Amino acid sequence: MAETIYDRTLAFASICQAAKLVQDVSRQGYCDQDALSTSLSSIVITNPPSTLDVFRGEVGNTSGGGEAGLHLGLEALISSWIIATMAAS
Repeated sequence: MAETIYDRTLAFASICQAAKLVQDVSRQGYCDQDALSTSLSSIVITNPPSTLDVFRGEVGNTSGGGEAGLHLGLEALISSWIIATMAAS
């Protein structure tokens, strides 16, 4: 279970990324292939040592994916937060 705000942010960003990928495919017929690869690879990681390892593609891989693989989800999360903050003002 995600214990820190960082872990929870990564998990929520992955949900935002999945939604954005679906939106892109439905609207444009294609999506960011790197983001898709990170999201699909995360499905098979069932017992990672850390939350970030879920998004690296395989346990022990320190070079691929990770936060960079969640760029689409993190951008969607930030955009949503900015829009919500502006609407509340």
